[in-house]
Amino acid sequence: MKIIQSRLLGVPGDIVEPDAIQFASRKVAAVSGDARRCLDICRRAVELAEAESQNIVPNTPSKSGKGEKISRSAGRVTIATIKRAINEATTSPLQLYLRGLPLAAKILLAALLVRTRRTGVAESVLGDVLDEARRMAKMDTGGKTSEFLLKDDAQRTKTASSTQVTKTARVLGMGLSAVDLMEAGIIGLEARKADRTGKIRLSIGDEDLKLAFKDDPEIKDLGFTV
Repeated sequence: MKIIQSRLLGVPGDIVEPDAIQFASRKVAAVSGDARRCLDICRRAVELAEAESQNIVPNTPSKSGKGEKISRSAGRVTIATIKRAINEATTSPLQLYLRGLPLAAKILLAALLVRTRRTGVAESVLGDVLDEARRMAKMDTGGKTSEFLLKDDAQRTKTASSTQVTKTARVLGMGLSAVDLMEAGIIGLEARKADRTGKIRLSIGDEDLKLAFKDDPEIKDLGFTV
């Protein structure tokens, strides 16, 4: 809250209400705690409030001859304004795209984010990210994700050839997801192909990813937390 208040000192008219700042801070803290995200929301809320104030019609006499009262909150950033700004952020085209991704793509992105957190390095090797996805799948409490990624492990009692086909299909599926995500501008992929030895990195903010997966039950089953 103190960070946001200090950054909003330059806003003319002191139009951002303290309760609104507190509400925005709590909402963002519940997701990531990134003050930049909170500041972006407050800035958008200021824009909404300014646009609202510009659309206000001056007091005009009513039939009774008295001037119509304008809402005291018009042109000010209230909790309601913050809610509108948050709603815009969570229904952006990027958020809708991320939430609508197939399971393989979601797992790949979640594994990449976990890997980046662990190493502290933005760029990872694709093979390491795929291995991270398999480790996450072993923590799956819902069953669907582990079935998707670990089915080849359960089939090792079969012939070597059939096991190899299943395992290759799983890895290939994740690799195709990586290529699709690269073409959509979500990740950067070395040599523009899914090579296990190639480098991979996020091309969007990790906060966007955390926001999109925050309430995703399939990703939560993997133990993924924001």
